[in-house]
Amino acid sequence: MFLHKIKLAGFKSFVDPTTVVLPGNLVGIVGPNGCGKSNVADAVRWVIGETSAKHLRGGSMADVVFNGSTARKPVGQASVEILIDNTGASSGDKRLGGQYAAYDEISIKRRVSRDGQSVYSLNGKRCRRKDVTDVFLGTGLGPRSYAIIEQGMVSRLVEAKPDELREFLEEAAGVSKYKERRRETETRIRHTQENLDRLQDLRDELERQLQYLKRQASLAERYRILKQEERLKRVQLSVLHWRAFSQELSEQDGRVGTQEKVLREQLAEQRRLESLVETQRAQYSAATNEFNDNYRAVLDAGAEIARAEESVRNFRERATQIQKTLRKEEEASIEAKSHLDAEKNSIETLRQTLTDSEPALAESQRIETRTAREHAEAEASMQEWSEAREAIGLKVTDAMQAVQVQEGRILHLRERLANSGERYVRLQKEQDKLDPRGLQQEVQDLTAQLHEQDAVRTRAQSEHESHQSTVQDLRQRIRDIEDAINSARERFQEARGRLSSLQALQQEALGKGDGAVTDWLRENHLIQLPRLAEKLEVAAGWERAVESVLGAKLRAVCVDGLETPVSMLPDLREGSVTLFDVNGNPGKTIESPSPAGNASPSSPMGQGVTGAARLATKVSAPWPMDTLLAGVRVADDLQQALALRPALAPGESIVTPGGEWCGPDWLRVHRGSDPTAGVLPREREIKNLSDVIRTLQAEIDDREAARQTALQTREIAEKKQSASQAGIAEARRIHATLESRLGEQQTRFDEAVRRNQVIARELAELREQRQQARSNLTRMQQDLEEKIALKDRLISQRDAESAKREEHRQRLAANRTRWHEARDNSHRLAIKLASVRAQYDSLTQARTRDQDQVTRLEARCEELRQTLAEMDAPLRGLEIQLDGHRARRQELEAVLSQARQQVEKLDIAIRESDQKRHAIADRTESDRTTLEQMRLARQEILVRRQAIEEQVVAAGHAMATILDDLPSDANEADWEERIGVLERKISRLGTVNLAAVEEHAKQAERKDYLDTQHQDLVDALTTLQEAIRDIDKETRTRFTDTYEKVNIQLGVLFPRLFGGGHAYLELTDSDPLSAGITVMARPPGKRNSTIALLSGGEKALTAVALVFALFELNPAPFCLLDEVDAPLDDANVIRFRDLVRDMSDRIQFVVITHNKNTMEVVNQLVGVTMSEPGVSRLVTVDVDSAAAMAES
Repeated sequence: MFLHKIKLAGFKSFVDPTTVVLPGNLVGIVGPNGCGKSNVADAVRWVIGETSAKHLRGGSMADVVFNGSTARKPVGQASVEILIDNTGASSGDKRLGGQYAAYDEISIKRRVSRDGQSVYSLNGKRCRRKDVTDVFLGTGLGPRSYAIIEQGMVSRLVEAKPDELREFLEEAAGVSKYKERRRETETRIRHTQENLDRLQDLRDELERQLQYLKRQASLAERYRILKQEERLKRVQLSVLHWRAFSQELSEQDGRVGTQEKVLREQLAEQRRLESLVETQRAQYSAATNEFNDNYRAVLDAGAEIARAEESVRNFRERATQIQKTLRKEEEASIEAKSHLDAEKNSIETLRQTLTDSEPALAESQRIETRTAREHAEAEASMQEWSEAREAIGLKVTDAMQAVQVQEGRILHLRERLANSGERYVRLQKEQDKLDPRGLQQEVQDLTAQLHEQDAVRTRAQSEHESHQSTVQDLRQRIRDIEDAINSARERFQEARGRLSSLQALQQEALGKGDGAVTDWLRENHLIQLPRLAEKLEVAAGWERAVESVLGAKLRAVCVDGLETPVSMLPDLREGSVTLFDVNGNPGKTIESPSPAGNASPSSPMGQGVTGAARLATKVSAPWPMDTLLAGVRVADDLQQALALRPALAPGESIVTPGGEWCGPDWLRVHRGSDPTAGVLPREREIKNLSDVIRTLQAEIDDREAARQTALQTREIAEKKQSASQAGIAEARRIHATLESRLGEQQTRFDEAVRRNQVIARELAELREQRQQARSNLTRMQQDLEEKIALKDRLISQRDAESAKREEHRQRLAANRTRWHEARDNSHRLAIKLASVRAQYDSLTQARTRDQDQVTRLEARCEELRQTLAEMDAPLRGLEIQLDGHRARRQELEAVLSQARQQVEKLDIAIRESDQKRHAIADRTESDRTTLEQMRLARQEILVRRQAIEEQVVAAGHAMATILDDLPSDANEADWEERIGVLERKISRLGTVNLAAVEEHAKQAERKDYLDTQHQDLVDALTTLQEAIRDIDKETRTRFTDTYEKVNIQLGVLFPRLFGGGHAYLELTDSDPLSAGITVMARPPGKRNSTIALLSGGEKALTAVALVFALFELNPAPFCLLDEVDAPLDDANVIRFRDLVRDMSDRIQFVVITHNKNTMEVVNQLVGVTMSEPGVSRLVTVDVDSAAAMAES
């Protein structure tokens, strides 16, 4: 098996589909640095299952996908496929067996997208990563194996600690699986010991519980007996109650009958009285109707009288009201006339007052107009003076403000000059303190530390991803193992169930269930002997034929001689048994058909059917079967058998595969149930199922062991993952701290540079500003002097104008006083005149109204006198009608009195009859209530008696039986006393665990089971300890052998690579099971004690020698070397290449190199170029063909 082709597409720099053809056993891959040579090695490692991005020189699995270049866009997925030649053309035999042995070429492909999800394919079919790794189990190939050697692996080997170096040797020796099994066995021992301890605790606790439960069970039994007796007594007491209720029920029936008779008599009397009351009520109704008619007539007469009286009263009241109104109107007319005279005198007086007041008001108004004009002139003069003085005052204020503003400006400018001077000094001091160069150096130091921490964080991240990938792989592996275990267990349970069913059917069919015969066989120690059917092997298809011929003989017990069993037959009382003497026909064992054996041995003439085989040829057994199958031939079907029947010799018969059996003059065909039917196929299936069960059990055990191993490995990997996660967190914390410090320091540096520049600009600006401020200060002081002179002149003018103010004020006050006096006098006269005019107008209007009122009152009085005269005649007519109505009502009242007396007499009679009816109804209702109560009491007695009957039946007793068993003098009091005694006995028992008996039995059974388990665990612990010793012995042997072989190979390869010297492996301890390994190397002319003292090239050669020594011990089909010769000089490279060339006769080498000496020995060169930036391409050269072409 060797690597034939590598197909890449989108993988790292191989963006275009590329095929690397490897036709020989020594192929070189060359090219300049950075062109993508090592990507070929990464592709092989990746496609066979590598899951750690760190080992692929990436940060994540998505980094293997081409990420674009200056001229190309990124691609979405990457794929790698390797084609492996499995014909054995180079190695002489096929390295892959099992299900892959039939394939001449095996294809393994892996595809990944940018989301990091990988898809594996095996021979074009999608598969799991586990399926891919399983292909290379035992071949030395794997993503982390020594078949792919790179400089990193060499350096790891050189720098490995003794314990780490031991792991390489253990892997080559195959000891790692033993160590894993030993760890698993130790874990099992620990778990078994823990289970033993827990089991012993359970047994001790169970023993204490059993003692306690035994006492409780005894108490529960005593409780059960007393409770059973109590229940019986209670049932008997209930029966006594039933008997008492039955007697009480008979007495109650008599009382109910008597009460029913009394109730019937009361009901008859009640109905008679009700009939009498109805008759009286009819008479009362007629008398009442007559009384009502008379009463309505009296009421009508009264109403007529009331209406007449009302009319008379209304006429009289109206006349009285009219007379009162007439008197009031006459009085009002007299009063109105007197008001007219008074108003006439007042009007004359007011008219004279108006004539006198109007000239005085005109004179006062003229004086007011003149004084108002004089006052206005004085105010105008005062206003002119005020405006003049205010103008001068404003000028003075403006001048003073201008002086103050100028003084403030001068003061502010002087303060600015002082502040700018102080700021100039502060800025100079601040500029002196700034140190940008020192801050820049600190920034550079922190940047270098941050880069170093980035590398540390990247390494920690890669290590964590590697551990994470390992944990995920282990989890998937555990899930796969658990799925396989569950599947195997399901098949195991199904097979075991099927086997149990078949064994039960087989025992029944073979008569092992016959009790008498089985007992006889067991008593005579024959029960363990096999039945005949269990020892027969019948050719496929002929089972029914053998069953038809042998029939019940298949149940026969196979014995070694009949003498002893026959002597025991008198002990067999019933049943039938068949015994088969296995030594009855010695010297003959039928195993296969004989060409000349067609004649039946029982045929007296030795002749019979020709061409028909004997049935005995279809049967194989540990002993001869001729005596049972003698003379029985076989035919393919019934027609053939019947056709051959005439040729049968005496004593011969012929049978078909379907079980039809015929002789010369007879035919037997059985259709239906037969106890022995299917015995032989069932026996074959039982044996097959037993083999399947054993195989499945072994598979389950193996997979359980693998699961435990994977669980332990996962636990270790998870601890490493947690540790790496903590390392990442610490690296991130340190990185964040450095970033923060760098950011702060960079900010401080930037701020210092910026501040230095700002200070320089400000200092220049301050110098210019101070020069300008000084010139401005001189100019502003001159301007201030001019403003002060102007202010003094304006203040003098303002003081002169202020002296005229009192003259203007006095003249304005005198004019204002005269104007106010004239205005008040005019106002007073105007108000008085207006008041007189208003009174005059009001009196005039009132006199006119009073004259109109007098005229209306006189007309009203005349109208009322006329109305009183017209009302006398109607009033006399109404009084006559009223007297007639009163006489009619007296007549009707006499008739109504007679009708009322008749109604009252009938009412009294009805009340008397009704009282009698109510009395008898009350007695009837009382009797009915009493009867109902009696009936309810009877029903209650009946229900309680029925309830007792149901309770007795529910308790599992019969009423008649209990009544017969009760003594004749039994009474309820005695039985209640007996029940009380039983209750006290039960109470004295205290709390009773009724389930103690059953619980004691269960716990005893559990105790036996735990005792058995304890012994099983002790035996298992002994077995595991023996297994530990065996594993240690095997590990010591294999490790020692491998150690010696690798030492020998290292001793051979080291001088070859160095041109002399010697090297060997040395154990750090005397115990091979725990000792570490160190490499002792002494190049020619040197006496170095360890490999650590060698130079870099010597270390690399020593590591190569050790790797090749391991490789020679367990060589893989091919080996991929990635620039292993890089640190070697020319002489060492030549020795290295010669060694590779010699080993290439047995192993396929793919060498990635820069060295020309190495290139000389390869058969074919594959050049990797990068003419397009970021994109790798191949150039292939067959060296032998090129050399031949050059020679020609």
